[in-house]
Amino acid sequence: MKDNWFDNLTKAQVEALLECFDFLNNGFVEKATFEVDNLWIIQLQHQRNYRVLRVSIRPDRYWIVSRGKIRKKVMFGESSHRYSLMVNSDRSVGVVRVQ
Repeated sequence: MKDNWFDNLTKAQVEALLECFDFLNNGFVEKATFEVDNLWIIQLQHQRNYRVLRVSIRPDRYWIVSRGKIRKKVMFGESSHRYSLMVNSDRSVGVVRVQ
């Protein structure tokens, strides 16, 4: 599998993606991913208990919904800092601040 890069990310986007990779490493699989007007939505489902999580990501915040309730919401202040995130074939993740 080829390494993947994500560029020009905000801190909120990086933190949300790191949480998603943690879910993937703990039994979840990606079921759907899409983007609409600066909103990324990633839907994950657990392989054994079929629990579904929806991670919604905006440039300044993200939130995780399970069973129709917000389980976690994180907001960040505005910042001009940007990051690159690299996902290796073994699902290890590296983050570099580029600005």
